[in-house]
Amino acid sequence: SNIQWKGSADGDVIVKAQDGSIYEADSVIVTVSLGVLKENYRTMFTPALPTVNQDAINGLYFGTVNKIFVLFDAPIPEDFPNTVHLLWYKSDLTALRQSPYAWAEAVSTFFRIDNQPNVLMAWMNGAEGRRAEYLRDAPIREGILYLLKIFGKNLKFGNIQGLLRSKWSSDRLYRGSYSSRSITTENMNTGARSLGTPVRNAANEPVLLFAGEATNPVHYSTVHGAIDMILQPRAVVAAVSMDQSVASVLIVGAGGAGIAAATRLLDRGFRNLTILEAENRIGGRIHSERRGQNVLDYGAQWVHGKDNNFIYDMASQYGLIEIEQHKENELYYKSNGEPVPKEVSDKVIDTLYALLDDIGSLKAFSGSLGAYYDQIFFDAVRAGKFAGIDQRTCYQLYQFFIKYHNTYNATDTLHEVSGAGLLEFEDNQDEFLINWKNRGFHTLLDLLMRKLPEQKNIAPPIPVEEYTKFNHVVSSIRWNVESPHPNRVLVTCTNGATFTATHLILTVSLGVLQDMHTAWFDPPLPAPKRNAIDGLYIGTIDKMFLEFEEPFWPQDNSWHGFGLLWEPNDLEQLRHDGRQWLESVCAFFVPDRTEKLLVAWIYGRDARAMEALPEQTVIDGLMYLLHKFLPHFPVPVSPRWFSRSRWYSNPHFRGSYSSRSMKSDAMRATAAELAEPLYLGSVGSQDRVPVVQFAGEASHPQFYSTVQGAVASGWREADRLIDLYRTTSDHKMAPLLGKL
Repeated sequence: SNIQWKGSADGDVIVKAQDGSIYEADSVIVTVSLGVLKENYRTMFTPALPTVNQDAINGLYFGTVNKIFVLFDAPIPEDFPNTVHLLWYKSDLTALRQSPYAWAEAVSTFFRIDNQPNVLMAWMNGAEGRRAEYLRDAPIREGILYLLKIFGKNLKFGNIQGLLRSKWSSDRLYRGSYSSRSITTENMNTGARSLGTPVRNAANEPVLLFAGEATNPVHYSTVHGAIDMILQPRAVVAAVSMDQSVASVLIVGAGGAGIAAATRLLDRGFRNLTILEAENRIGGRIHSERRGQNVLDYGAQWVHGKDNNFIYDMASQYGLIEIEQHKENELYYKSNGEPVPKEVSDKVIDTLYALLDDIGSLKAFSGSLGAYYDQIFFDAVRAGKFAGIDQRTCYQLYQFFIKYHNTYNATDTLHEVSGAGLLEFEDNQDEFLINWKNRGFHTLLDLLMRKLPEQKNIAPPIPVEEYTKFNHVVSSIRWNVESPHPNRVLVTCTNGATFTATHLILTVSLGVLQDMHTAWFDPPLPAPKRNAIDGLYIGTIDKMFLEFEEPFWPQDNSWHGFGLLWEPNDLEQLRHDGRQWLESVCAFFVPDRTEKLLVAWIYGRDARAMEALPEQTVIDGLMYLLHKFLPHFPVPVSPRWFSRSRWYSNPHFRGSYSSRSMKSDAMRATAAELAEPLYLGSVGSQDRVPVVQFAGEASHPQFYSTVQGAVASGWREADRLIDLYRTTSDHKMAPLLGKL
């Protein structure tokens, strides 16, 4: 009847039962249902519960489902299926509601019961189901027979001999079946973790703890969710040393996120740190290689805008970057060699971007990004926005616009891209690109590791390579290892090497997670984590590099590449010749500060196909395009050197970067869920410790697909550990770097 959690003089909790008995304890674990808490929490606890617990009790949803077991004097007819879901015609439903059996609308399904040939079970839910709990058995029997006459037409059922049914809502010891999440839950910004927050006394000791399915943030509504909240290994977690000099950190992946996390932690005194890198280099999808006077970026190449971009701030501080003086796409050629007048292409492309600036219409649109773009374009055509422009040319420029955005988003087709998901992305890309002055994007990694000559007077370099083990490919991850030592994670590599750690920060790409999470994790990842991994989208774009003896294009700074516009008959011939992969070559561009280099973009399914082709086939295809689109240029027979990226076929990446798809929306897969760590320790307790953490561009809600998002996610996970050990370490923390 009452729990006085500031009870006796010696600090014990006093529990009073309705029969008058009294119990005292150091701590009390409350496992009653959420329904009982909702009905009684105002009188059940003295003093009143903290607001965080009260809000969770009020905000979480608790509903009712009931079962009715019906025993017949004869077996259920053979033609009656094992499961029957009830779908109503409007006329039948109206008749039901006007009958004495209106309660039966609560029945959603009939089930046969294994090894009980004479028993049929009915599921009931909702308000009508709760009201039915107060009916006698007779109207329940009659209602069941009424339903069987409708949904079991021409089948002969026996007579009802007996009835058993649950009454979870009307039973004051339960007041419902199990919990769920409602709009109220979201509006109150509460949840299972809040409900499970321990109530502490003046000495900060947990005296009132909550368990039960409703306190489990992942497996609420289930029996294993209820059991899990009791069996959390508190003692094991408490044994973890809160000393950062003892805690070991293992980082998988030395890309942007991994380097950001490692440099942050090393700079804060975490020396027991190891990085496992599958490649023979650092950088991940930042891959810069020098060739002669040029630095080639196989992956990330440009800084993604100036606004709200700490990478721009860091690099511009040392004069490492520059804004290009031309737009990314300025010239367009048709497959018959005809150049498109610049005033025509500018009008079409600028009009499209102007129309797409209306974010409000995208917010109101429920379909794919491709469907939205089609609607905007064809509405503009009908409205005369492109008046005076040849219709075929206008449509060809729109097709290029679509291909460019497929390349920009690394998608196969914009019709699988979520329009609503795109609104999550904070796109600060400028009209003019920002490059690294032919130093390569790898310069950012040097900046993070303080290796640049410009940083020599600031602080010593951070020797990340000394902590990195290259060519170490993960084969398994055990993340709940029982051990008297603080190391809770065991990682095994394909070369037989094993590593243990207190904390694991996993920074591999979403593509690798999608390929490997089932094989890697023991125990398997929780369902929300699997849903995020499987539901988020990662696509492919690639670059193909052609180096010539001499540039064959104008050298007066008027020519920086071109976009490809296909004539319908040429496109049909391309497909007939078996070169259809060339259709997804979007554009060629000349990287700034280079002279003899021409780079081609390719995206999607055809990019993956290109990666599997022999090198000479790819060269021949690209030269075919150059000769076809630039017949008035002195294009040589072949380049003197060729190279290409293969982001999809490389098992250590399995794609270029992430996006949001219609599937992501349907599965409610989010970056936030991907970023959520795997913990040991009770929900809401101070002993709760992150064991496996996730970083990488795909885990950033606003800057996914960018290096900015990758670095910020690495800092986020490093800061999570820094904050964890801050209160127990004598190490003086340096100020945190970066805006995010």
